[in-house]
Amino acid sequence: MAGKAHGEPGLLMLLASLSCGIGAGLIYFAHPNQTARTRPLTPAVGGLGGLFCLVGLGLWIAEHGALVGLTIALTLWMLVFTLLPYLAAWLGKHPSPLRRPGQRGHSRPHG
Repeated sequence: MAGKAHGEPGLLMLLASLSCGIGAGLIYFAHPNQTARTRPLTPAVGGLGGLFCLVGLGLWIAEHGALVGLTIALTLWMLVFTLLPYLAAWLGKHPSPLRRPGQRGHSRPHG
């Protein structure tokens, strides 16, 4: 493994994972279609998230090589982008698409 020559491979992989996860989270929270917050964060925060993602990608590539590092980073980003909307829905932050303000507990209006 390439990481053994660098000293602490566990620390580098932890930093790479945190960087990818934090970066993807910041990008998600800055997107206008996110549902976890009432208002998205500023676009500058999304840019900072992109920077975190690039740093994490660079750390993964430094640790495992280009192809494996890219695969790990893409997998982590996909995991964060997939889980955050479900986490928001589970915590009750996501409005149900079946409920409308005028309805009382029915998914379809009675005709």
